[in-house]
Amino acid sequence: MDGVSRGTKRPPRIAVYGPPGVGKTTLASDAPGGILLPTEDGADGLEVDQFPLILDWDSFKETVARVAKEDHEYQTVIVDTLNGAADLAGRHICRKVYGSEWTGKKGNSGFWAWGGQGWRVVAEEFRVVLFELDKCRQRGMTIVLIAHQGMQNVRHPTEGDYSKWSPALHKSVWGLVHRWTDIILRADYETAVHTDEKGRGRAYSTTTRRLYCRGTAAEDGKCRAGYELPEEMDLRWDEIATNLGSVKATLEEVRQLWGDLTEEEREKGLRWLGVEELAKAPKTRMRQLLNRLRQKAQEKGDDDAAR
Repeated sequence: MDGVSRGTKRPPRIAVYGPPGVGKTTLASDAPGGILLPTEDGADGLEVDQFPLILDWDSFKETVARVAKEDHEYQTVIVDTLNGAADLAGRHICRKVYGSEWTGKKGNSGFWAWGGQGWRVVAEEFRVVLFELDKCRQRGMTIVLIAHQGMQNVRHPTEGDYSKWSPALHKSVWGLVHRWTDIILRADYETAVHTDEKGRGRAYSTTTRRLYCRGTAAEDGKCRAGYELPEEMDLRWDEIATNLGSVKATLEEVRQLWGDLTEEEREKGLRWLGVEELAKAPKTRMRQLLNRLRQKAQEKGDDDAAR
């Protein structure tokens, strides 16, 4: 049929968020052929090519556009940080659209009126930047967006509201970026539990740094089909490069989620796959199944957290 072609896998669009000092920027700087766009201080000591500190939104957009269209041999574009870029866009929109009024005198005007109407305008500004970043991707570049960690309040219509880890961004901006990315990773120190002589447990953070790659009711995360990663890994770029899109990682995660299904659901799943056992399923079908199982697990986790 005219105009129909098979999909082509492109370099991933990755968002990495976590607490300060955990090593997010260091992780990104280890990506091959990196060029860093700094919107905050903190990357001066890293051995990665970088632009001077970007201080306004127009300069940020122009810098991204330069990376997208000018001749160079860089392989990875790194935005450090997404929060800093959002702040630049926020100040730009506040000045341009709201006359530099963050909160209007009457309460129904200004950037923060109506629950932060200015951030919805900022999200539209971000569409322009994501379009330019997609141009970088089309020329073969991996995209890495670094963000600070915050808490997101989740409204559940029937079971009540709860909170989970996510980038410290307004929901209008993060919602747009979340849909756009292929991979969302949370970087953090590994948690262990110490049990005292009375059997009481106390959680504490170790010095081991990890990447968590699966979204749950407690944290934002995702890997699109074709960009699968293990549920968690050491916080190292070579771990991402080695495991990215591996069929083994897909099968391992499917097996983990498979145990939560009923016997009837498993039989139905195998019939849909067209095989008698999981390991024999076609790669494409396996990835489609994984997406369905993730969605089911997310819905279950949301319900559990709301209770």
